[in-house]
Amino acid sequence: MRFVQIDVLQPGMVVGRDIYNITQSSMLRRGVTLTEKYIEYLKEKGYIGAYISDVFSEDIDIEETIEQSTFQAGAVAVKENNVDAIAGVAVDIVSQMSQASRISVDLLDLRAYDDYTYHHSVNVAVYAVAVGKRMGLSDEKLTLLAQAGVCHDLGKSRIPEEILNKPSRLTDEEYRVIKEHPKYSYDILSQNNDVPAIVKQAVFFHHENENGTGYPKGKIGQEIPLFAKIIHAVDVYDALTSKRPYKNPHSPTEALEYMKGGKGILFDEKVVDIMFSVIPAYPPGIDVYLSNGQTALVVGHTKEALRPRIKLLDTGKIINLLTDDAYKDVVITGSSIMPSDYADEVELLNEDRQPAIETKKKILIVDNDFMSVMLLKRILGTKYDLAFAGNGAEAINYMVNQKTPDLILMDIEMPIMNGIKATRIIREKGFVDIPIIFLSAVNDKQIVIQCKEVGATEYILKPIQPIYLKERIRQRLANERDF
Repeated sequence: MRFVQIDVLQPGMVVGRDIYNITQSSMLRRGVTLTEKYIEYLKEKGYIGAYISDVFSEDIDIEETIEQSTFQAGAVAVKENNVDAIAGVAVDIVSQMSQASRISVDLLDLRAYDDYTYHHSVNVAVYAVAVGKRMGLSDEKLTLLAQAGVCHDLGKSRIPEEILNKPSRLTDEEYRVIKEHPKYSYDILSQNNDVPAIVKQAVFFHHENENGTGYPKGKIGQEIPLFAKIIHAVDVYDALTSKRPYKNPHSPTEALEYMKGGKGILFDEKVVDIMFSVIPAYPPGIDVYLSNGQTALVVGHTKEALRPRIKLLDTGKIINLLTDDAYKDVVITGSSIMPSDYADEVELLNEDRQPAIETKKKILIVDNDFMSVMLLKRILGTKYDLAFAGNGAEAINYMVNQKTPDLILMDIEMPIMNGIKATRIIREKGFVDIPIIFLSAVNDKQIVIQCKEVGATEYILKPIQPIYLKERIRQRLANERDF
C-alpha cells in the first residue's frame, strides 16, 4: 500500500488500511472503494491523506505499530479522562510493541484535527515507548512511560476549546491559559492514588526545555526527569507533523530537522539522536522526488535515515540509495507530503496565526559577524523586512530613533556593547513585548541564565539550522503556543 495525499485521492482508489476516528471504531474499512462522498468527508474532517492499495505498491507491507483497537481505546480513554483505562492501554501498547520485529514507527498519522488531542496523546505514548525501548528501559518502566505519554495533555480538557483551536493570533492572556495545562494534567492524575509519582512528574514537566526556558518551573538539563525529556521531544515531533486548524503539517523530514536544531536547547541530545533511529525521515509508502528527475515510492529503511530503499515509478526497479553506486549522488528533494517547491521555504507550509497583512514583519539583526549576517539574510530575507546593527549600542539607537522591530535576533559577543547589556537596556527603555532571540555559538548554562534574567525570549545555538530558526521566529511573531 501507499500513502496518498488528500488532494490527490481519486474515486475508485481502494483503502489500504482502516481509517478511524474518535466517534467511530472504524470510519472506512480496508478494501472499501473511495467515492467522491468519502473523499469529501475525509477533507471535511481534516485528514491529510489515506493509505491506498494498488498493484504497484502491493509488495509494500507496513507493520502496524499497535493494534487499531488499542489506539482507539486510548483515544476514548483520553476523551473521557479515564485514568484507570489509560493505565490498561499503556500495558497493551508496551506488550504489542515488544512483539514487533523492529523498533520503528512507520505509519503516518491519519487523525483528523477535530479529535486531535485524543489521538495525539496515544501517538506520543507510542513514540515515547519506541524511544524508551531503544534506550533499554524495562517493560515496567516503558509501561509507566506510556501511561505518562497518554496522560500528558489531559489538562487540556480544562482549556476552552475556542483557545485550543483558535485560528488566529493568541493574546498574552490566552497563551498564559494554555501554559496551565501541564499543571491541570498533574491535578487530574493526583486525584487517583494508583498513579505513580514518576508518571505525575513526567506530565508536570513535559514542557521544560534543556536550557531552562520552558515551563512551568524553568528546569535545566539534569533537573528534568528522563520521562519528561522523552515526552517533550516526541510531543513536539507529533505536533509538527500534525494538521491543525491554524497550521498545515511539516513533513517528517522537516520535523526531524527541527528537532536536530533544538538539541541541547529545547531537547535532550540523546533523546533526539534516538528519535532519528526509530522514526523514519521517509516512511514506507510515500512518493518521493529525486534530484535526477525521477519519482519513486519508498519501500523500506536503511541505516541512514535520509537514504531509504525506493521503487522507481517508471521502471519498478528497487534501488538502495545507501549502497547503489549509480545513485550515490542522487538525493531526495521532496515527497508527496512535502512538495518540492516548499522544500527550502518551510514557512510556506504554515499559516500565520493572524490575519494576512500587506507589510512584512520587521526583524532587527544585531551581529558584527559578516558571514553570520549574510546567512541570516539568505534564510530570512524573502519572508521578512530585515534591519541590521553591528552592536548593542547601534541597536538601541535604531530602536529609539527609527521604526520599532517586531522581533530581534541578538548576538552575545560584540564590540562596544554586548547583547546581554543591550537587551537589559532595551527592556529598561520600555520595549518589553518585543521577542528577543539570542544567537550564540556557546551553550553555557550561566550565559543562558543571564539571557533569561535580562528578558530574552529564547536562546538558539550556532551553527543555525534554517528550519529550526524559521519555525521559532514564526511561532514568536504569532505569539503561538509552544507545542
